[in-house]
Order: sequence, then C-alpha cells, then structure tokens
Amino acid sequence: MPTESNETHRASGLLIGIGSVLAVLLMAHHPSTGGRDTASLVEELSLEAPLTSGVHGGLIVLMGCLLLGFTGFSEHLGLEKLRVRAALCAYGLGIAFMIMAATVSGFIVPGLASRYVSEAATAPVLESVRPALRLCFQANQSAAQAGTVALSIAILLWSWTLLERSGPSRAIGIFGIAVGVLPPLALFAGRLHLDVHGMGAVVLAQAFWSVAVAIWLYRRR
Repeated sequence: MPTESNETHRASGLLIGIGSVLAVLLMAHHPSTGGRDTASLVEELSLEAPLTSGVHGGLIVLMGCLLLGFTGFSEHLGLEKLRVRAALCAYGLGIAFMIMAATVSGFIVPGLASRYVSEAATAPVLESVRPALRLCFQANQSAAQAGTVALSIAILLWSWTLLERSGPSRAIGIFGIAVGVLPPLALFAGRLHLDVHGMGAVVLAQAFWSVAVAIWLYRRR
C-alpha cells in the first residue's frame, strides 16, 4: 500500500508534469502585437486584452502549482542540504519575477490600452501613452530576465544534486545542467531576447526537464 510520502511525491510529480505541459500550451496561444504606430498598437492591444489577460492569468496560476510541486521535489531530495534549499529559494524568486512580468504584460498594458480606446483618444493623446508603454515593456523585460536567471540557477542546483545519484537521476541531472546553463549564457551574450518566441523557447526547454523530473518523482518509492 502506498505510504503518505509516496502519495505526496506522486502529487508533486503530477503538479509539475501537468503544470509544465499546460504552461507550454498557454504560451503557444500568447498573442503578439505588431502595430506600426501608437494608434494601431493601442487598438490591437485593446482588442487582444481578453486573450492576453486569460493567458497570463492562467500562467500565474500554473506558476503557483509548479512552485508547490517543486517544493515537494525539494523535500524528496532533502531540505537538509543547503544546495536544495538554495534551489527552492531561487525557484521562488524566479516565480515572483515571472509573475511580475506576467502582471505587466497581461493586465497593466491591456488595461492601459483599453482605457485609451474606450475614451476615443485623439492621435496626440495616444502618442502621449507611448512612454508609458515603453516603461511597461522595460519592466516586463527586466522581470522576465531576472526570472529566467533565477529559475535557471534553481534547475542547476537541483540537477547538481541529482548528479550524485545513479541511473535516470543522473541523466536528468545532466540534462538539467544544459537547461540551466544555456538560457543565462544566451541572455548575457545578447543571443536571447525574451519576446514571445524567446520566452516560449525558454518555457519549452524548462518544461522538458520538468516533465522528466515529474515522471521520475511520480515513480519513486
């Protein structure tokens, strides 16, 4: 009969696996804007506001589920180990930064655009919103970059711990080292831009590793 610990591991594995897959699916529906001037950009942002808010709201919920799942994963690896506690802290910080980025892109920007469209603002008034949109874009990018680095550090530390084991654990650890190292290196080298496509690539890579962890954790005894 499964023990309470086994059931906890399975629940954590399910949270990580299902949460990671759903996050990839939501990112695939992330809208992208291409307005050439401020008026068309604001109108496009306003029209896509419901979808944008829905996608980012769903991602925020999933990030909470992933944090809960990886807390169980950390408990299984041993919270008495400093590197495991550090990984969990880094992951929590990464989730916080990602929620900040999602809040800006999913709620603040669409809300700002919808307000100007609903008020039928003139072209000069619409131009005045461009600095605010630029500020939001920079806030989103800064939070997303910090979140990507923090999540990568967490994956590196967890993978380092898995490398000490044998069999599938070591393979997941090796894969995790690559997943943890490449995004920060690409960011610092200027090769990775966290637009919709760049962020989608990061989420997809981390999801592959997370699903591997979920399967491993679900099957643990």
